[in-house]
Amino acid sequence: MIKYFVYARKSRDKAEEQVMSINGQLDAINNLARKNGFVIAQIFKEEKSAKKPGRPIFNEMMERIRAGEANGIICWKLNRLARNPVDGGAISWALQTNIIQAIHSVERTYLPTDNVLMMQIDFGIATQFIKDLSSDTKRGLRDKAKLGWNPKASLPMGYLHNPKKQLADEQIICDPERYSIIKELWKRMETGAYSVLDIRRMARVLGLVNKKGKEYSLNAFYLMFRNPMYYGKFYWKDENGNSVLWEGKHKKMIDEVTFHKVQQLICDRNQNKGAKSYFFPYRGLISCGECGGHVTAERKIQAICTKCSHKYSIRRNEVCPKCNTSLSSMNNPSIIDITYYRCMKNRNQNCTQKTINANSINQTIQSLLENISIPRKLHDWLMQRTDAYYNSRTTDQSLLINSLKKKLAREKQKLENLIELRVSGEINKEEAETLKLKYNLEIKAVEEEIFQKEKAQSIEKRNAEIYLKFAKNCVERFKNGDDHEKKAITAFFISNLTLLDKTLYFSTKKAPEVLSLMQKTLLSEISVSNLKSC
Repeated sequence: MIKYFVYARKSRDKAEEQVMSINGQLDAINNLARKNGFVIAQIFKEEKSAKKPGRPIFNEMMERIRAGEANGIICWKLNRLARNPVDGGAISWALQTNIIQAIHSVERTYLPTDNVLMMQIDFGIATQFIKDLSSDTKRGLRDKAKLGWNPKASLPMGYLHNPKKQLADEQIICDPERYSIIKELWKRMETGAYSVLDIRRMARVLGLVNKKGKEYSLNAFYLMFRNPMYYGKFYWKDENGNSVLWEGKHKKMIDEVTFHKVQQLICDRNQNKGAKSYFFPYRGLISCGECGGHVTAERKIQAICTKCSHKYSIRRNEVCPKCNTSLSSMNNPSIIDITYYRCMKNRNQNCTQKTINANSINQTIQSLLENISIPRKLHDWLMQRTDAYYNSRTTDQSLLINSLKKKLAREKQKLENLIELRVSGEINKEEAETLKLKYNLEIKAVEEEIFQKEKAQSIEKRNAEIYLKFAKNCVERFKNGDDHEKKAITAFFISNLTLLDKTLYFSTKKAPEVLSLMQKTLLSEISVSNLKSC
């Protein structure tokens, strides 16, 4: 008599949610067993996908069959046993070698004397189903990304998949419970006055919790501030499997400038943990001209003892280390406060470069800025001319953009006409879906081209305005500003700073083309005396 093991499997993959439940399979199997008088030795239940080898309960069942505890299998369908060629081959071989004497499903029976071709075909169909399903799913998600909707099952805090989405509805909506709170947290983070830990504490006060009613972890907030979806973009794989940044159609919470500003604030705060005593404006901007190593800075605060004339550091000593005279008892001691820049010798310990005084660097940069600095009245004149210049260019650019907008309107009209063709029955559902995807992609491409044209014009004008802003009275601002102001001005106008033999070498930022075009006009409209009075 054949003893049977019953095997029922339900995959937890979303792709197989419509497969009969385990209880439904067992009902059908029990009816089959009662009808035929099968002897069931044990029932095996498993919730795991069969698209890959390695199911523990299935492997246990096969081992016990090889051990002789049973010599038959009953299942709902053959694809419950295997959807991959490894497990399918193991079952087929066990059947051919009489280790398994019968496999019964509600559809058919497989015996060792049967033609093995039929079983291989059934297993092949099950395996191909998984491959096609995976390919179709990936393609569908990629098409969704192309249309501007993030296909990820789990969206970042503040966004939800629309559960009631229709064909033309937004597929991603703002979370009514969390969106406003998350937006407020981004605003606070942008100020630079809060750490990520502070933001988490603030979220607790504002009542931000997850779907289970629990607080979000600190790591969840780090991930939130790194997610580009908040400024309208998201990562998804393209046809080649490469992760690329897609433009989203969901509502933006912040702009891209704010996003990158927050990234820099988090980066700077992480780098400054275990905070430094002083801020050095040129540290990180200069490299050694001999060995290519980093140039660091040291601030020396020293006093000259009024009793023995010994010079010593007052950061480490409250009394003179030579004569033990306290600083507080000295009458007007000389205090020396000097900052030096030197090579760290992190690439070559034998580097021969010597230190340079910070004042020497300041003088070198100040001399350069005297040739760049723009007086206030001249700055105002240039700003007006810049606006006029780009307004005139906008007219020419508008003609091209208007042409693209007309093309966009034609593509959208095609999409509207498609509905009429489908309703009238002139095209079937598959043709309509194909054309709809095609038109949506073409609309997306034209919209992107319009966006890039408008963005290029805006960026060029913005760069000119930023240059003028930094150049306005930059010498005076450099002289009178703090170290943060000095670093900002230096980093904007100067690059490739190299220190060699106590001399600073560098490259300067090129002025925008629009300022060069105005050079001749400037001489005719502003007198030399007027410039001197600025």
